[in-house]
This record gives sequence, C-alpha cells and structure tokens, in this order.
Amino acid sequence: LRPDVVVMDVNMPLLDGISATEKILAALPGAKVVLISVDAGQERLSQSEAAGAVAFLPKGSPKGALIDAVHLAVGR
Repeated sequence: LRPDVVVMDVNMPLLDGISATEKILAALPGAKVVLISVDAGQERLSQSEAAGAVAFLPKGSPKGALIDAVHLAVGR
C-alpha cells in the first residue's frame, strides 16, 4: 500500500506507533502520519514530532480534531 495519510494509535501491540511512524516514513517519505494516544504528555508529543508525525491528538479530542488533522496532513 502507498497511503497518503496514516492515522494510528501510539499504543499498539508488537510495534508502537512511534516506531511504526519511523518505519513508514523511511519506506514512504511522502506519507503523512497522524498519531492518537491516551497518553498526551509532553514526552509523547516530543517523540511523535521527532518520529516525523504531522499531528498528534489526545484521545478524547473534539470530534472535528481528527478531520482537521487529516486536512492539515494533506495540505488543505
């Protein structure tokens, strides 16, 4: 697959979303990654940015936040 945007949770079995972001962007440099996590602390946000995610949303964000993040990712 060659997705334009990947939306995924940070906390996943086998491979966490931070590591998965790094792998996705290494294989598909043009892809954009939006991460979601119940752990919305500064450390997790910093890790997401360092991995190359274009957006980070805490779970429980307002309904429109995910749509806004995807629009940001695709440049709208």
